Amino acid sequence: MRPTEYKPMTSKTPSATAEYDAWFRAQVQAGIDAANAGDVIPAEVIEAKAATWRAELTRPQQDALRREMRAAGQRMRKRLAARHSPER
Repeated sequence: MRPTEYKPMTSKTPSATAEYDAWFRAQVQAGIDAANAGDVIPAEVIEAKAATWRAELTRPQQDALRREMRAAGQRMRKRLAARHSPER
């Protein structure tokens, strides 16, 4: 059994939170079971799809993606630095 599509949490009530938690845990277990059964997508297939996707991007889209990835890395480094700073 493969995990289903992403199901965003739309309510923060306790019953909705518990329902989402149960759904999420079932999805994680389904993924673990699939991986243990060998029902996985080989890395080579993923890499080939990613290469095709990247090749189809226009130059401005590639540049925008690089900028966003760089910015995301900078945000992550700042969070990590703040988390491990001596004054905390």
